Amino acid sequence: MASDGKNRPDRKSNSAMADGKIVSLGRDVQVKIGQHLRTMYDEVVKQGVPDHLNDLLQKLDQPGDPSRAAKDKSGRR
Repeated sequence: MASDGKNRPDRKSNSAMADGKIVSLGRDVQVKIGQHLRTMYDEVVKQGVPDHLNDLLQKLDQPGDPSRAAKDKSGRR
């Protein structure tokens, strides 16, 4: 069913629907949420990629045996 957009809050605003009521987040709350997300994301980035995954990615980037690639594409080994 297509929506005419009359019952939805404006996407450009910082509001959301909660129990049929429009709830708006203040700028200070948005900044605090952003800071927490940045902190969490930074911790994940600092963990890096495990060595076994780096090794696998390097192997996948290396040119391989063309006959093997053809077999892989056809689903046969």
